[in-house]
Amino acid sequence: MRTFTKDPQAKLDYGWDWTEWLGTDSIQSATVTVSPNDGSLYVVNTTTSGTKVVAVVSGGTPGQRYALTCHITTTGGLEDERTIYLDIHDQ
Repeated sequence: MRTFTKDPQAKLDYGWDWTEWLGTDSIQSATVTVSPNDGSLYVVNTTTSGTKVVAVVSGGTPGQRYALTCHITTTGGLEDERTIYLDIHDQ
């Protein structure tokens, strides 16, 4: 379980590297969702480049832990998702 600490005022990027899992396949689409979805932490944008997905994330409520889940669909029709966690603390 990958966990990161984030200040609620910070706007930072978080990434998922799918290189080993994809093999010769590639990412067709990717979405990143936040849970719990209380509206204070949000994904500013999501980009894909080759076998990597990067989400820029802003906000969050101090003391709250959020799950960021990256769901991908490959050009070969496979789907998978991986989750990282953000602990929000004033820094």
